[in-house]
Amino acid sequence: MLKKYTFLFFSCLIIVASCTDSANNSPNSENQSKYLDLKSYFEDEISRLSLSNYTLEKTLLFDGETEQKNTKKVDWKKEIEPFLDLDILKNTYTGRLIADTILLSQDEFEVLYIPNDSSLDLKQLHVQFMHQKINGIKAEFASHNPLYHSYKLYEYFPDSLYLIEGNQKVKLVHSPSYSAIGRIIKK
Repeated sequence: MLKKYTFLFFSCLIIVASCTDSANNSPNSENQSKYLDLKSYFEDEISRLSLSNYTLEKTLLFDGETEQKNTKKVDWKKEIEPFLDLDILKNTYTGRLIADTILLSQDEFEVLYIPNDSSLDLKQLHVQFMHQKINGIKAEFASHNPLYHSYKLYEYFPDSLYLIEGNQKVKLVHSPSYSAIGRIIKK
């Protein structure tokens, strides 16, 4: 049984390592080959959802005020566009993220990205796979200086739910928190 899990674990590692173009032989290509192309993934999700039969139930919270929206004709580009910021293939992240794969069960594993540079705004990124397909994505961003602090959380679960929440704190200024929860509903 242990051999089976070991084989699955190494199979998952090979799959994750092969998720990007290996033809690029630049010095960073070895490190970057561990990075998933999330920008392309979300562009594909926008296309797929645009052709689908899904509606959206959205809850917006801003500074304590709540608003509910039910949308039958959804502009998926507008809804998913914030997730394009999770592009870890950008030069900003090249060679600055450590990737670790964690086997969760026989059919499930997670790739965790953590920066090796504390100046990056991306603090951690989790990409969970089930049956070799992305099952969930969670990313946390934070930045601060003596006058300003911001925090953002992005979560995406295909065909189910997305969440974007955050807050900003600026000295001497009222700084509201916000969140958007979108429930993706099949008609």
